[in-house]
Formats: sequence, structure tokens, C-alpha cells
Amino acid sequence: AFRPLQDAAEIERAAVEALGQELGASRVFYAEMGEDGGSWSVRHDYADGLPSLAGGYPLSTFQRRRLAGWQAGLTSAVDDSEAEPTFDDPDRAAFAAFQTRAAIGVPLVRQGRFAALLSVNQTLPRQWTQAELALARETAERTWAAMERARTEAALRESEGRFRAFANNAEQAVWIWNVDAGRLEYLNPGFARIWGEDPERVLADASRFTALLHPEDRDRAAGMPPRAMAGEPITTEYRVVRASDGAVRWVRDASFPIRDEQGRVYRVGGIAQDVTEEKRAAEALQESEQRLRQFGEASQDILWLRDAETLQWAYLSPAFTAIYGVSREEALEGDNFRNWAELILPEDRAQALAE
Repeated sequence: AFRPLQDAAEIERAAVEALGQELGASRVFYAEMGEDGGSWSVRHDYADGLPSLAGGYPLSTFQRRRLAGWQAGLTSAVDDSEAEPTFDDPDRAAFAAFQTRAAIGVPLVRQGRFAALLSVNQTLPRQWTQAELALARETAERTWAAMERARTEAALRESEGRFRAFANNAEQAVWIWNVDAGRLEYLNPGFARIWGEDPERVLADASRFTALLHPEDRDRAAGMPPRAMAGEPITTEYRVVRASDGAVRWVRDASFPIRDEQGRVYRVGGIAQDVTEEKRAAEALQESEQRLRQFGEASQDILWLRDAETLQWAYLSPAFTAIYGVSREEALEGDNFRNWAELILPEDRAQALAE
């Protein structure tokens, strides 16, 4: 019955119904323990002539007294709550509150934690057989394992869905290298926008990736995955030659190791950003500053550049020495704003500083 089911809730619903019908029980359900240790909840139950227990509940005194045994993995069975010699009045009241006279409780302990209890209830007294207890235990284990698997797979699908949504809409190129297979296994649509090449073609033939790298930068780019495989996050800038138009683009590529639960690097991921315009702006600024300095070196007037926040000089032309009688190297040292102010006549200093 579980084979065609992928949803944990459907598996739980099918299991409690099948067990309830097989045993002719009044109610069957999984009671999942709360993280706080003081509550339990039911999501789905099988109920024959009884109201559903779906909802959340605090642990009763009866349940608290049995936590140690359930934590130890011991199955509990009650044939008749009214005749059970170990019960007191609160215990019988706890059974009566759920219209129950006989019950089986199969604990599920995962990673040392009491996670849930499969509970089988009967409204009338019932002497449980060893075969029925064994069936309840086997159902509990097999059903919970199937539910956990379904939950894990659902979480994985949800996680992959979020990743795909992020990667498909990102302007950057996102790539994943499979360490064991020694190949690229994922490229997002952003790769096509930057490299000008169909990602599927590159995934089918990894040599296409190398071919699109600028010849002068191939060795630097090729060194990224091995360093990331060794556990070192690394950011490298290199050029690519677009397949679509032959344009040269600068890329800043940040790669990082992806580890499994044992800490082994089994994938290498990377996010590559087109920084061509940033590079061009930096080059233009550098050229502009170079032209400015060339002009200043030849000028007979003082040309200066000062940091707007600290007021410290970043540049002084040679004319400073001729006019102030102090070498520009000396003027640029220390607190040069204060040193410059001291060179101004006292009667003119306030006006000069204000300007």
C-alpha cells in the first residue's frame, strides 16, 4: 500500500486505517511527542465509531509515568483499564477520557529520543495476543520508516525547488562540479547570459568551458576547483570570450567546497558575476587620475587632492615646494592637514581653513 505513496500524511493515514481494520480496533493513531517534552499531537487517526483525536494535548500524569519505559523502547499493553491492578483512579480516568478500556502502545525511539507512540485503542476490554502485539510493533516500525523517508524526500524536493527558483532567476552564473565524477553537473541560465553559450552544450562537453576562457587566464581559472576540493573557498577574476559575439567579459568567480555529513568534499559550487563594467570603470578612473597627475606634474600651480572625510592630502603637485618652501614628500607625512595649516599666516588661517 505504501509503494505508490510519496506523502508522509497519506502513508500515515493508510497505515492506521489498515491496522485498525485488521485488528478490528476502535481507534489507531500515531501520537508524536512535542519538542518541549510536555505535549503530544495527532495528525491523522483511524476511528471506528469514535470522534477523531486530531489535535494537540498536554502529557497526562498517566503518560508521564510511562515515559521512561517508552523512552527505553518497551511496548505497553492494557487489557482492561477498569481491572488493571497497577492503575489508580487517575489512570482509569485518563483511559475513560478517550473512551478506551484496552490499549497497545508501541514507542518509536529515534537517535535516542522518544519520537512517537503508535496507539491502538479498544472501547471494550480485550486480551491482546502475542501475534497482535507483534503486528502492532512491525506496523509501527515499517510505517514510521516509510513516513520518515517520505518526509526526507519531500524536504529534499522543496530544497531543490528553492535552489532552482533562486538559480534560474539569478543574473550570476551558478555552477556545481561533481568531485567523484570529475565533471560539471549543473549550470544555471545565468551562464548563458555571461558566457553566451548554451549550458547544456557545456555540460555535455566540458572542454567547451575551457575553450571559452581567455587564453591568458585559463591556468588561473583551472586552479579554482582543485583548491576548493581541498576545502579552501576561493575567489578569482578571469576573462571569458563570449561564444555568441566574441566579446571579452570579466568574471569574478567565488567557488566553495560542499561537504557531506562526514565532512568530505563531494561537490564544489561556484557563483560567477560579470564585473566587466566595474573593471572598465576602474580602468577609466585610473586613466583619469593618471592624466590628472601628468597635468599636475607639469603645472606651475599647486594641484592637490584631499580625502573628503579625513581631509588628508592624497596628492600634491611639485609646485607646492616652490610656493610653500616645503617638500611635498614632507608635507604628505603625518597629519598633513594640520601641518599645512601651520604654514599659513595667523591672520589668514581662519579664512583658509573655512574655505
